Amino acid sequence: MRKFEYNDGSEKKFFESENVEGVVDFLRKKSWSSDQNEKEFLRKTAKLANMWSGHTFRYDSKESFVKDLMSAGMLREISDEKT
Repeated sequence: MRKFEYNDGSEKKFFESENVEGVVDFLRKKSWSSDQNEKEFLRKTAKLANMWSGHTFRYDSKESFVKDLMSAGMLREISDEKT
């Protein structure tokens, strides 16, 4: 299982996931819009991430969205170092 750190600008959150689906599932569980369909959830989350960071986030797929979170520095994979 891979370990991740998610920083939305207000606090750092740590979680484990095997793949991008798990990353999006983690974000969905922490979201106020968790009951939306996948496309709408990614679109709204990308818009919020843009407001927080000023970066552009694609939401055409989970893979591109997670890749953009990592490129923006909001999500990073961490090793077994102290968190």
